[in-house]
Amino acid sequence: MSPSGAEALVQQGAIDGADVVFGLHLMQSLEKGKIGYHYGAMMASSDDFRIKITGKGGHGSSPHETVDPTYVAGHILLGLQAIVSRKVNPVQPAVISVGQILAGSN
Repeated sequence: MSPSGAEALVQQGAIDGADVVFGLHLMQSLEKGKIGYHYGAMMASSDDFRIKITGKGGHGSSPHETVDPTYVAGHILLGLQAIVSRKVNPVQPAVISVGQILAGSN
């Protein structure tokens, strides 16, 4: 989960006394061997969220008797992807990325 290990390093004093800090990240749009730079904030930060969907089991031959949480998760995913296009001003930077969906029995 976010944030990654960088926060712990800062809290432990890894950059105490530093005059400048460079944050590095790969960027697929740059040609191999090239280095790009930008002053100030450039990329999105990350936040974590969890949604737990509880269904009702059944058999594939009787889907009308079940509540399929995987099907519900698909609709939630589509809804999340619509947030930026329908709720954020188009001139504002915004992105929502769902990085993982787990489905099945525990």
